[in-house]
Parts: sequence; C-alpha cells; structure tokens
Amino acid sequence: SITLDASGNLYYFNRFTGTNVDLDPTAGTRLATSAGSGTYDAFIAKFTASTGAFLWAKTFGGTSFEETYNIETDGTYLYVCGGYSSVTDFDPDAGIQNRTPVGNYDIFVARYLCTTGAYNYAYSFGGSDNERGYNIKLDGNYLYFATQYTGTIDFDPNAATYNLTSASGGTSSSMALLRMDKSNLAVSWGYNVPFNTNRPSMAISGTTFLISGTVPTGTFDFNPGAGVNNITGTGWTGAVLSLNSDQSFNWVVKASEPASSSYYKSICADNTTGFYYATDFEVSVVVDPAGNSTSLTVGAWGGDAFFSHWKTCTPPTAASSASASPATICSGSSSSISLSGGSLGSNSTWQWYSGSCGGTSVGTGTSISVSPTSTTTYYVRAEGTCGTTACVSTTVTVNSAPANDNCANAINIGALPYTSAIMSNACATNDVPASTCDGPYKNIWWKVTGICGTMTANTCTGNTNFDSEIAVFTGACGSMTQVGCNDDACSLQSSVTWTATASTIYYISVGSYYSGGATGNIQLNVTSSPYTSSTAPASITGTPSACSGGSTTLSVSGGFLGTGASWKWYTGSCGGTAAGTGVSISASPTVPTTYFVRAEGTCNTTACVSVTVTLNARPLAVITGTSTVCLGNTSTLSAATSVAGSGSITGYQWWYDNGITNTAISGATSVTYSASLPGSYSVVITDSNGCASVTCP
Repeated sequence: SITLDASGNLYYFNRFTGTNVDLDPTAGTRLATSAGSGTYDAFIAKFTASTGAFLWAKTFGGTSFEETYNIETDGTYLYVCGGYSSVTDFDPDAGIQNRTPVGNYDIFVARYLCTTGAYNYAYSFGGSDNERGYNIKLDGNYLYFATQYTGTIDFDPNAATYNLTSASGGTSSSMALLRMDKSNLAVSWGYNVPFNTNRPSMAISGTTFLISGTVPTGTFDFNPGAGVNNITGTGWTGAVLSLNSDQSFNWVVKASEPASSSYYKSICADNTTGFYYATDFEVSVVVDPAGNSTSLTVGAWGGDAFFSHWKTCTPPTAASSASASPATICSGSSSSISLSGGSLGSNSTWQWYSGSCGGTSVGTGTSISVSPTSTTTYYVRAEGTCGTTACVSTTVTVNSAPANDNCANAINIGALPYTSAIMSNACATNDVPASTCDGPYKNIWWKVTGICGTMTANTCTGNTNFDSEIAVFTGACGSMTQVGCNDDACSLQSSVTWTATASTIYYISVGSYYSGGATGNIQLNVTSSPYTSSTAPASITGTPSACSGGSTTLSVSGGFLGTGASWKWYTGSCGGTAAGTGVSISASPTVPTTYFVRAEGTCNTTACVSVTVTLNARPLAVITGTSTVCLGNTSTLSAATSVAGSGSITGYQWWYDNGITNTAISGATSVTYSASLPGSYSVVITDSNGCASVTCP
C-alpha cells in the first residue's frame, strides 16, 4: 500500500522475507532480515516526491507472519494496519513494543512519525479466530477503520468498552466499520457493514465517507439507522455505501454486477464530490447496474478489469406542502406561491407546473409569482440528476370582476321592495362619479325606475359585512348628477333616502368608503313609499252663462286631488291662461269664454274638463212721468225699455232714495208707480235670463 503526504513524499508499506533484503530500490543499500525463517516482516519506506529517492525504511515483525494492508498519513504521522500471528515488536528502533495475538491472527493499528519513522503507538484487537485490519481512512481528527473479524471483540483500546459481535452470534466472520479518534483509537461508533469479508476500499468525498466492497448472495440492508435501504447481491456484486460522520445514512448504490468471480472493489475520491471505482471481473460485468446499464465482456485473455467515474448524488426530498398568498385573487392580479419542507439534492431545482405534475412549466425556485386568468392548481417538485420527487400542489382561485362592476352593466331592479343577492366587491374597479362622500370605491351598480314618492337604498339590513358607502345618481353613465350619498348611517352601513320622480332612472352605487378600505359582501335593499296620484274631474257645475258685465260661479265636480295637488283653472286652453285655483271660481267674461280645470300635484297632472260661459245682454231701462208736482199731489212714473235684453221682461222693482238711504219700495213691482214723496226714484227691470237693468228718472 502507498500514500502521499502534502509535499508529495511517498510512503510504501509492504512485507518482506529473507536475510539481507535490500529495501532501497535505488543505488544505495538498506538491508533488512526478517525475524523468523521463512516468515514475513513488515516494513515502511519513504521516498522523495521529486525524484523518488530513497530516504529511509523501518521494519517490524515477529517470528511468524505479518500481513500489511494499508497505510495513510496526516502529514505528521503514518498510520498502518494489518494482521499478525506471533509476538511482534512494533518499535522499529531500539525500544521494544511487543504485542501478543489472542487468536491465529489479530488486528493491529500502529502509528509512526513521518519524518523519521519513529514509533508512536500500536494497538491490537483480536478474538479466537483470524482477524485482519484491512483499511484506514483519515478524516480530520478521526480515522475510519475497516476490519474482518469473528466472535466478540472490544474495539476500544482504552478504559471504555466497545464490543461488536460478528454474524451468526459470533460464529461467522463480519466486516466491522469503526470511526475512531486517531490519537488513541477511542471509538465514536462502529457496526457490522454487510459487505463480505474480502478487503474493502474507503474514501472521503467532500464531507461524506465512502466504502466499497462485495455484496454477499442475498438481500441486505445497508442503512445503519431506522431506514431500510436494501441491496441484493449475487455473491460478486460490487456496491458503494455513503455515510455521514455521525453514522447517518446517505445512500448506497450498485457499482458493478459481474457475471462470475470479482474479488477487489476499489474507490478513490475525485477533487469534487465524486469518486472513481474499479474492479476485476470474469466473463462479463454490468457497469452502473442501478442506472444506465452498460455491459462489458472480457478480452481474449480473460480476467479483465474496468474503472468508472461516479458523481456522488444526494437525492431530493419532496416538499411537505405548497401554499398561495393570497390564495384568492382578482383577475389581473398576482399571487405568490411557495413551498414548505423538502430538500434539494445534487444539482436539483424546484420546478413549478400548472395543469398537472410535470405539465406546463411556470417557473423555478422556492417561491414564484403567478398571474392566472382563471382558477389554477399549481404543482411543485424537486428535479435533479439524482431523482425527481412527487409533487405537492396549491390552488389559486381567480375571481372575476362582478357582472355589475361598471355603470353600463348596472343590475336593473324590478318590483319593489328589492333585496339583492349577496355580492362581493373584492374584485370591483373604481368608476364612481364625483360625490360629496368621496366614494364609494371598488363600487358595483344597480339601477331602478323611480316612483312618485320617496325611495330608500341601504345596506343596513342583510349580509353586508364591511364598512360600506352608497351613492345615488340620475343622468346617464358618464354624465351623472348626484341625488344623495351616505357613509355610516347605520353603524358601518349606509342608507340614502330621496324624493323620486316617476319614470326617472336612478343609479345606485355601493362600495368601500375609501380607496384602501376593506371589501367584502354587499346586499342592497331598495324600498319605496309611493305618493297618491290625482284623478281628473268629471265635469264643471254652475250656470254656463252670465249677464253682460256680470259673473257666474263654476265648480269642479268629481275627481280626486293626490299628494300636493290642487285644482287649476285656465281659459283659452287646458293649461293656457290661469283663471284661478280651487274647487270653485267666479267667472266674469266679457265675451263668451271656455273655462278648463285640472288637478296638478306632486305625482301627476290630470286631463282637463271644460265649460263655455256665454253672455246675455241686459235690458236698458227708462222712466217716464212728471218729475215735479204740487205738494199733496202724486206723479205716476212708468218704466220702459229703450233697448231690449236677451230675454223677455219678467219683473220690476221700484227704489226710493231720500238722499240718505236708497231702499226698495215694498210692493212696488209693477210697470208704474205713483210717487208722492220728493226724492229720487229708480227701477230695476229683470228679464227671463236673470239680467237686470237699473235706471233713474
């Protein structure tokens, strides 16, 4: 076995037999003689790095055989191991460091100075059978030690005890693997590794320990912990096991599957995290039997070997879960999806997909931002050179803007009272006109046809669950006039009441009370309190004629005055020249005139009814008779008409004015009257139309 120190000096560990054996292969001489006749002693030789010049050689041995298997150096000391079968002095110089085997062959580990080969320590382990120390691999302050043994052996040479028992209760040989403090071989851990007892090979790759060997026939668990990682062997199968310094399992792989005999499996680490593997084989061998299998066959001479280069590979583990934040978004928004748990193996990345596990690629990394246009499930898994894990998934729910997000799509309200479905404004946009409430924001729309009366729109009852604001408008989308708006009329909810006009379209907008306000569910309620409408009058009552210069009273008959209504009279046309208000008016036309009347109020204006008032001419009266008589005499006064009226004369009434009062003369109702008192006399002549004329003598 050979090893190199950091300066490139070479150390050679082997055995020799005979007398005056020259251990210097160069021009010089270094003679040595084995202790026993026909037996083998061990030696260590040192050579320079630059030229291979011999520097020194040290020997040790006993009267029987020494087996030399492995040498390693840490730059200060040389560590050698093997087996011995008789009392052996491990000090190559003047001192004596005898060790005595317990069985046929015992294990030894010895340490010597690199500079001179001077003895430092030697430890022996053994049972009642043949034991051999096969391999040492240094790792910082520790060394890994592989040894074949039978029975139960305490592998800790110090005060502590660390017993291992070989297979079949100690009756069959096993391969022990131990991690020891290199200063005194105190055991950190050890166990029986399930290779056969042929000599293994060991290497340090990065921060992990590698050991290769031959797998016996059967199936064996190579995981020293609670897990199960089986390899099935044919008796010649080569495998490589990777462990951490705490004995925890990394991986195990088949490295070769020979068709027949294959004895030696050797590995060495490369400069990264890989290793080289070599073995001998007969007939044929499958290289990388657990991966991309390649079959090799022996050449013409038989008994070939091959080597392969491997990269150590840490498999990824699946993520435990995936999540989205937020899990529900509005169309056009984004969500951050991320994973929890799991680990990336060698050359692995987290790959995200939509549609299915491995479907459409959407990104890489522990978290990504996505902007789906519809509800989408995302899948993530680790993918790398050492495997692909199962997926975990998360769903991003996409909510579209409400159907009534914009004024143009306002929901039309039919019959009142009205209660809307529960709707969310979480995905609504801002399109409300300017209002005195500075909102609402993220608003949604309804529209309602006005009635004659008061109307109320509110979120005070129902399932609105956030601080809402409400505004009411007239006009058209894009050109609106505010009717009213409110925030917090009823706790955090809102209400607007207005006097409506029949047939006018009112737009109602509900949303959040400020631009950054909360959103949630909205349920709108719209109610009304109708006013009373008027009905048209049936007719106009009263005398439809008047004496010239006189008047007639006209009155409404039938009909009904509604809320805020009154009777309005007109001449000329319905709604023409105002002629008065009220149930009745006094009409004094100067020419025949048609009068119209209708009800006018808050809710409506009715149709008119009408009547035409005609004019009757008055008779023109004159008095004849003597205006002066002697005291005690009388004067006969006679009444006559100088111009006839529209009707026939129906009566007379004489009046006497004594200068103080003017009174009707009782009983003076004939065409003539005998006047006996001084004063003024007049007569009223009445015709059949009720028209009267007064005259004086």
